[in-house]
Amino acid sequence: MGWFPIVSYVPTEFEDCQHPKCPLRERRNKIVRGEGHPHPDVLFVGEGPGVQENEEGRPFVGNSGFLLNQLLVAVSRSDEVREYQQRSPDLAAVRNKLYEHERIYLTNAILCGNGHDKPKRQSLACCQPRLLQEVYSADPRIIVAMGAHAASALLGQEVKITEARGKVFPLTVKGVLRDSISYSVLCTYHPSMLLRSKDQASIVGGVWSQMLNDLASAFYLVDAYRHALTGEPLPTRGK
Repeated sequence: MGWFPIVSYVPTEFEDCQHPKCPLRERRNKIVRGEGHPHPDVLFVGEGPGVQENEEGRPFVGNSGFLLNQLLVAVSRSDEVREYQQRSPDLAAVRNKLYEHERIYLTNAILCGNGHDKPKRQSLACCQPRLLQEVYSADPRIIVAMGAHAASALLGQEVKITEARGKVFPLTVKGVLRDSISYSVLCTYHPSMLLRSKDQASIVGGVWSQMLNDLASAFYLVDAYRHALTGEPLPTRGK
């Protein structure tokens, strides 16, 4: 696919956010900006930064990020990415290789967090305008909401992820300089769900397979769209 510079579409007014109604501004080390391909096919939204993200200022660089990497590599169009992961266990290196081969963008429902607290409704509400602006600027083909907080922040309503998982919901984002744009939001679990269960054998088998299916579906929709639009052959993806 070729190399593209990694970009962030976080609006400038949120790059050092001091929202007076958000308590997270006082507990963060760094704002965790979204990042990815300048013209993403798939935009992934997580719930909030973890401990490692709060230290580094990049999304999905902790344990959940390691699992997300594995999922993305598994459904990638590129055997080169899979071979690279086998040679290099380094999370950042594998992520950069994914950026070379897949048009993806990663962000969170909230920009700030220390990894110890679940996102609160107040913080989600404070950060929602930024999230929607980020989506609008990135303008992906499809959005994958990972976890209930991500889905709720995007859709503006309470979402039970066990009921919404695997389903697609409409989202319309109002424009400022352009018309409103409609997107499809596919809901799935957050990778951290693979880490939280006491019954690891059961949860890993079920949740892992379901997340693989969800991510594969998102990429298939994008591949089918590009095939219909340009005649580009459908890629063979792993899974």
